[in-house]
Amino acid sequence: MKIVDGEKYLTIGEVSKEINRGVVTIKNWYEYKEEYGANLPEMFQNFDKKGTRYFREKDIPKLIAFRDSISYGQLAEVSRRKWGERNPDKKFSQ
Repeated sequence: MKIVDGEKYLTIGEVSKEINRGVVTIKNWYEYKEEYGANLPEMFQNFDKKGTRYFREKDIPKLIAFRDSISYGQLAEVSRRKWGERNPDKKFSQ
């Protein structure tokens, strides 16, 4: 946690534990936001040299509301472009 001008900020890792979702999932939500205009709170990266992502503590309820509003498969198109199509028939070579 970081306090800036009296306001509490949590790292993306701390937020992921609070809302029970992985860091990668939260990052994917923000890729979805860029394309589809999802209603997500601002993410901050200008507090340290590493580029750690931070969220205001007061914005956690907004993240929870977004998490609860997503239906299964809603972010699939973003994932497909990022990771490619799934192919259940493809066998892994050893």
